[in-house]
Amino acid sequence: MNSKVNEIAPDVYRISTFHPEYGIQFNQILIKDDELFLMHTGFKKMFSNTLEAVSSVIAPSSLRWIGFSHFESDECGALNEWLGIAPLAKDMPYTNYTNSTLQRLAALEPRTLATMHGSSFRGDGRAAIVSLAEVIKETIGKQ
Repeated sequence: MNSKVNEIAPDVYRISTFHPEYGIQFNQILIKDDELFLMHTGFKKMFSNTLEAVSSVIAPSSLRWIGFSHFESDECGALNEWLGIAPLAKDMPYTNYTNSTLQRLAALEPRTLATMHGSSFRGDGRAAIVSLAEVIKETIGKQ
């Protein structure tokens, strides 16, 4: 297995690995920012491939955040391996971009909001996102 690394936007990298046993491609997203972020760790058995790909962009020990959309082995199977090499944060971040990103999403006035494996919401998506932004700021925002 070889992983491909592509910069898909400024400082945003897609790491793609085709797994022949499953016959599909798995992706992680690496974001170079003040605090480096990796979305999805990939399978534990693919850790060496993902580590090599991440190493081609950053020093893996400088990774600060890991996110995953839900609890399955292709999203977070290698989490313990990453915890062994990177000083990951323990809490969800609230950055200068958190509120502005949520406000931009709200401005799209979505009528349906969906999660990967959860329920969908139909209705005033703008109001729901604005409310979410307020809750996030109250619970994890900078005071």
